[in-house]
Amino acid sequence: MDFQKEIIVLRADLGLLRRKNTELEKENAILKKEVQHLKDQLLKNSRNSSKPPSSDGFKKEPKPKPKSLREKSNRKSGGQKGHKGHKLQRRENPDEVVLHEVEFCCHCGKDLKTASVIEVQKRQVFDIPPLAIQVTEHQSEIKRCSCCGKETVAEFPTGLVQEAQYGPRIKVFLTYINQYHFVPYDRARQLIRDVFNQNISEGTIKNILNKCYHLLEETEHKIKAGLLNSDLLHHDETGMRTAGKLYWQQVACTEKLTCYGIYKNRGRDAMDEMGILPNYKGNMIHDHFLPYFKYGNKHILCNAHHLRELIFIEENHNQAWAKHMKGLLLAIKNQRDKFKEAGKKQFTHLRLETYERCYDEIVMMGLWHPDNLNLPRTGKKRGTQKQSKGRNLSDRLRYHKKKVLAFMYDFDIPFDNNLAERDLRMSKVKQKVSGCFRSEAGGKYFCRIRSYISTAKKNGIQILDALEKVFLGTPFIPDLIKV
Repeated sequence: MDFQKEIIVLRADLGLLRRKNTELEKENAILKKEVQHLKDQLLKNSRNSSKPPSSDGFKKEPKPKPKSLREKSNRKSGGQKGHKGHKLQRRENPDEVVLHEVEFCCHCGKDLKTASVIEVQKRQVFDIPPLAIQVTEHQSEIKRCSCCGKETVAEFPTGLVQEAQYGPRIKVFLTYINQYHFVPYDRARQLIRDVFNQNISEGTIKNILNKCYHLLEETEHKIKAGLLNSDLLHHDETGMRTAGKLYWQQVACTEKLTCYGIYKNRGRDAMDEMGILPNYKGNMIHDHFLPYFKYGNKHILCNAHHLRELIFIEENHNQAWAKHMKGLLLAIKNQRDKFKEAGKKQFTHLRLETYERCYDEIVMMGLWHPDNLNLPRTGKKRGTQKQSKGRNLSDRLRYHKKKVLAFMYDFDIPFDNNLAERDLRMSKVKQKVSGCFRSEAGGKYFCRIRSYISTAKKNGIQILDALEKVFLGTPFIPDLIKV
């Protein structure tokens, strides 16, 4: 009897241990997922994800592997053999000439003041002239008519309304250093004081930017009209701290036009408020942010984002298919570039079919990878099971194949959305320098003025000249025909 009781107790203990073991296995699986999620977040950087380079910081662990998407070259850094060097060249017509005369012979001491000059050697110094504020006084005559006895006053130039005011060039300079070089108000004030010996208040700088902002209102409408008229539009967004809150900066751009906007909300609300995407009907390239698909355009996906995600999956999840897909996309791009250099406009049907077949096979490798299989959900939780990063990327590459390979079918379509990312990069530099915009108005000033500066620069217009045109009332407006 005692033996039978012990067996019953042992069986009960065994059942209890089995239940505990099952619970521990479930808990272990959950903890593994959490650990992997935290490791994924820790291992993300600007090279293998969409995080900006500024977020990498100075930390060295985890140390990223020294890999790059850029192909290596056999050339050394610097000027190549046979490269024609450049140096400072003398000018034919210098601004000032200083003559150094020979008065006495350096050998015997004879007076040479009246001797003829055999030759003149020339050396030029390039330097900045003394900087100072130039004050111009305008005087308006008043005369009395001997016929009617009434007085006539000569008119001052347009815009000259106060007894003392700043001219357009100093307004251009302050706008330039604040909006293009991100010098904050206080440092800009100090710079004017130290360089030009002129005291200027922060309020005056703000008033100058406010005037520039309003003078560019019509120009901004013209830029938006040009973007709506374009065949291909790049679009992207980034977060910007404004007035102590997280705002979202949108950019829509082409090779010749740039338009920024800053809004409280993210996604479709901001895109609708910007007023470009709801009315645009051309090709739009973006980073697969879901709100973009709400608009009826032809969508093209940025492959730079795909390459970064593939690098992450290859290095941190050890999935070989990611390496193969990365190699295929870059191989197609390199071959396309060679065809374009040779003057060809498209691939042959056989080559397209070959690339498509390779693409489909690699995608299937990703879908059938053991870590990416959608296994039945265990436990009491309902709903769709969360997919792995490899599965999500595989699904995207599968269902959006035409959007991913658009650059392969049409050589005029870019491989990536780097144009929009480059246009946003300076906004992140601005945030890095100043931390944030202190007010929503400051963010709007930056977006509109920076839109104008970027557009002028893309069209080969010197920035200072473009800004001077604004304060003279004739801002530069680009050609709006298919830009």
